[in-house]
Amino acid sequence: GVRPSGCSLLLGGGSHNRLAFFDDVYGFSFTPIAEPIRAEAAVEIVPDDTVLTDEATLRTFAMLTVTDADLDFTAPFALTAHTAGELRSLVLHFDTDFDLTAHGGTSSRFRTSPGSPPTHWKQTVLYLRRPLPLAAGARVEGTLSLSRNGNYERGYDIAATLRAGDGPVDTQIFSMS
Repeated sequence: GVRPSGCSLLLGGGSHNRLAFFDDVYGFSFTPIAEPIRAEAAVEIVPDDTVLTDEATLRTFAMLTVTDADLDFTAPFALTAHTAGELRSLVLHFDTDFDLTAHGGTSSRFRTSPGSPPTHWKQTVLYLRRPLPLAAGARVEGTLSLSRNGNYERGYDIAATLRAGDGPVDTQIFSMS
């Protein structure tokens, strides 16, 4: 059978904010309801036109040699805004490589980015507490830590620390179950 040879986890930044719905529900602010939701990593399709930054590769896994311990990690990232806007979310997606050239075949890549054709695979969205205004060319730097949740082996606890330009450093914790 055909098996993937590699998989990369990538991060980008966007203005996507599904939680804005709670700002004005028939003239009422329901923003307190959104706060517990914000602590959960959301799996959803992110519109490509809401992506504000380039993407950074957080980690690449060799699928034939990856170990369980490799799946918990902290990675630095640097994103550059290609368009101005408010950074409201960090967007995670993965690329899967199938390299069959050693066996006389070809290489191909399966992408799950917002700009890729949608499939049943979606993106993981981390909604920020405070939007960060970005000018085109602005940099956002930080680290993303992923560790398996102690109560649910397929779930992750995610810590994002980020800073736009010389602004304040902010850390936010998310859970994905």
